[in-house]
Amino acid sequence: METHALIDMGSNTIRLSVFGRRDDGTVHQLFSEKEMAGLANYVDDGVMSTQGARRAIDALNNFKQMLTLFGITKVNVFATASLRNIKNTDEIVDLIKEETGYEVEIISGTDEAKLGYYGVLSWMNIESGTVFDIGGGSMEVTEIKSRQIMSAQSVDIGSLVLFKKYVSGIWPDKDEIEDITDAIERKLEGIDGVRSNLVYGIGGTARGVLKLAQSYYKMPIQNRAIYVDQLDEICDFLTSESKEARNFVLKSYPDRIHTIIPGTLIIQTLCRKIHCQTLMISPYGAREGYLYKMLGQKLDG
Repeated sequence: METHALIDMGSNTIRLSVFGRRDDGTVHQLFSEKEMAGLANYVDDGVMSTQGARRAIDALNNFKQMLTLFGITKVNVFATASLRNIKNTDEIVDLIKEETGYEVEIISGTDEAKLGYYGVLSWMNIESGTVFDIGGGSMEVTEIKSRQIMSAQSVDIGSLVLFKKYVSGIWPDKDEIEDITDAIERKLEGIDGVRSNLVYGIGGTARGVLKLAQSYYKMPIQNRAIYVDQLDEICDFLTSESKEARNFVLKSYPDRIHTIIPGTLIIQTLCRKIHCQTLMISPYGAREGYLYKMLGQKLDG
C-alpha cells in the first residue's frame, strides 16, 4: 500500500493528514494530526514576522520527525491564505525550504475553491448546490450546477482574521459583534449571482458549527445536516454574551472558542445571502481534493 502525506498550512491550523492508497486505487485516511499555529496572528500590515515563520517551521519539523519514524517519504506541503495573502510570501517560503527541506506550494483562491468541491465529491455526489470553506484567513465559495463548476470565488475574510481585528478579549461583546457583522456584510457584497437552497460546508469552522449543533440539539453524530433556522438559533445563543454560551463552547469545541463566533456569523450571513435552507457539513474538503489532484484521479467538474 502506498502512503501519501499532506501538510496543509492554514491561517489557524497546520494539519498533517496521511493517506493510504490500496492496489485497487481506493484511498483512505490513516491518521491526522494538527497544530493550532494561528499564523494569522503573526501578520501585521500584510507582513508575516520572523516569529510567525518560526512557528510554522517548528510545526513542520515536528511533523517531519513523526513521518520519518513511520518511514513516510512522500510528502506534499501546501499553503492557502496563510501565505498567499501576505506580502513576503517568497521570503517565508524560502526560509521554510531552508529550515525544513519542504517546498511549499501556494494554492490560489480559485484553485482552493475548486479543490474543496473535489473533496466533497469524495463524500457525496453533488448535482447542484454551493460549497463553502471558511478558514482562518479566507473563505471560498463554489457554485455547482449539473455537476459543473459555474463559479469559484475566494474572499479575503476568515474567522481568525476577524477575531484578531475586532475582538479585544476572548469573547466578543455586543459592539464587537456588530463590527464583525458589518465587516462580513461588506466582504460578501462581492458574492454575486449565487443562489442555492442546499449548501455544503467544509473546513474546521463548518465542522465546529456542526459539533455545536449536534450538542445543542442532541443530534446523533451521524447527522450532518443543519437547517437555517437552527443555525439562526445557535447564532443568537452564541452572541447572547451569556456565561452559559461560553461554557457550552468550552465543552463542545474548546479549540475554537476564540474563532467560533466570527466563523458562525460568516456562515449565517452567507446562507442568508444565497437563500440557503439546508446546510450539509462534509467530513472531507480541500485536503482530499488536493490528494485526488496529486494522484491524477479524474473527477467531474
